[in-house]
Parts: sequence; C-alpha cells; structure tokens
Amino acid sequence: QMIDTANTGQSILVTGGARGIGAATTRLLAESGNNVLIGDVRNAEGERLAEELGDRAAYCHLDVTSIESWASAVATAE
Repeated sequence: QMIDTANTGQSILVTGGARGIGAATTRLLAESGNNVLIGDVRNAEGERLAEELGDRAAYCHLDVTSIESWASAVATAE
C-alpha cells in the first residue's frame, strides 16, 4: 500500500481528485480519517464526490497550470 493510512486527522489537498486514481486516493484518505480538499477542473464530478464523502471532504476548482488557482485552493484549505 503506497498511502500510509495510519496517519489520520491530517488535511490533504488532492489534485486531479475528482475522478480516476485521484478520486480513489481521495476516498481512501477520507475513509482513513483525513480531511481532504479535492482540487480539479471537473467541477460537477468534484462536487459530487465531496458530497458523497460528507464532512471529511470539500471541493475547490483548481487548474494546476494557474498560479491564481493555486492561491485560491491554498486559501480554501487554510
């Protein structure tokens, strides 16, 4: 297992977290007791996943090629 699920209660930003491997990672981290911010450009998918995961997850639009988008994601995480 590549993700250490023993460390819980952390706040983690997952880029590309709305679907595929990112969504699987997001689910694993949230189910392990971490707070996860899902960052992606796929708004509808990210919002659905955050809703599915409940209080442990939130979604923010994040275009990893944009400095302004990163600043906004970091502000959301804080």
